[in-house]
Amino acid sequence: MVQTSEKNIGLPYLMQYYPGLRDIPWIKLINSPTSVHRLDGLEKELNFKGLFIKRDDLTNPDYGGNKPRKFEFLLGHALNQKKKHILTMGGIGSNHCVANSMFCKQLGLKSIIYLQNQPLTEHVRENLLLELYYNAKIVHKKTEIGLALAMIAYILTHWRSYLIWAGGSNKIGTIGFVNAAFELKNQIDAGILPEPDYIFTTTGSSGTTAGLTLGCELVGLKSKIMGITVSTEQWASKKRVMDLALKCLKYMKKYDSSIADVPYYRIENRFEINTNYFGGTYGILTDKGLEAVNLIEKTDAIHLETTYTGKTLSALLAFVDQFRDNLQNKTILFWNTYNSVDQSPKVAQMDYRNLDKKMHRYFDGSIPLSKKVVPIEKMFKDS
Repeated sequence: MVQTSEKNIGLPYLMQYYPGLRDIPWIKLINSPTSVHRLDGLEKELNFKGLFIKRDDLTNPDYGGNKPRKFEFLLGHALNQKKKHILTMGGIGSNHCVANSMFCKQLGLKSIIYLQNQPLTEHVRENLLLELYYNAKIVHKKTEIGLALAMIAYILTHWRSYLIWAGGSNKIGTIGFVNAAFELKNQIDAGILPEPDYIFTTTGSSGTTAGLTLGCELVGLKSKIMGITVSTEQWASKKRVMDLALKCLKYMKKYDSSIADVPYYRIENRFEINTNYFGGTYGILTDKGLEAVNLIEKTDAIHLETTYTGKTLSALLAFVDQFRDNLQNKTILFWNTYNSVDQSPKVAQMDYRNLDKKMHRYFDGSIPLSKKVVPIEKMFKDS
């Protein structure tokens, strides 16, 4: 366990292990460490012991989830470069774009978000209104090419622009979850939880999975990362996770040469990618995902959603059901990447008619709310 000293107070755990990394720009945005506790109700429901949850839904008092961990390093880098315009992209219901908008407003930066369609839900509507609340500039395009051209045009005409890739998943944002693995190791050493045999996490743009994979390897945890995909292979794949992890490692070693080289095969064998719970379309409901959301709400009063964390929990439940006999005396950690901070008071203040007129169709009934649920038999067979 890292010994806290006056010199280390407030520093990310990673920087306490590797002092050379203190030269990497970052800003404090999260309440660290986030808590870990047993899922007592779910254990009782499943008649299975060894289930824990990492409460990253509470990373930030204004907007939790996995994004603040990445933004500590991304916006730290942007501010260090004296950038003023922060560009990013996602679906129309993107939590990442909401987080970008909120932190930019807090830091006096301009948030420009580039959005594409996804199935319309109430959560999508809420996020659009939150982006209005945080004064984000919203650009909506039908295709990725259209988004790319619009971003290039903006960057060429605003020289103090800084581009954050979708989900904050690049070599810099990934550091946030390398640090999260070191934070977890400190909690294990303190006796807060046993060392997990498996860590289930959502794989959307792959930065969370890549960071945890690399971090667990560097800090010496045995945990295997179970990445449950919620987006297409372009964003969530074994290759993309590997690429992010190796680029992040190379970047960190530039600052601290004492960080060990990690063989390719060690990273490759450290995680799995499971595509069985995606549903085929980003943001679409799946019956198993919805069941998982409702179950953990009932058993442990934990609030999840159906695009990301519900699908990940549904994979964990199927894993326990399928391999129950082999999982006796094993510890499984569910890493909750969803924001659970209530945003409804902010949403209630907003009128969708103050959005660009092109966005009104998402509120006035022109586009119906998504009711389609993908049944499990229409998805890939469980692994």
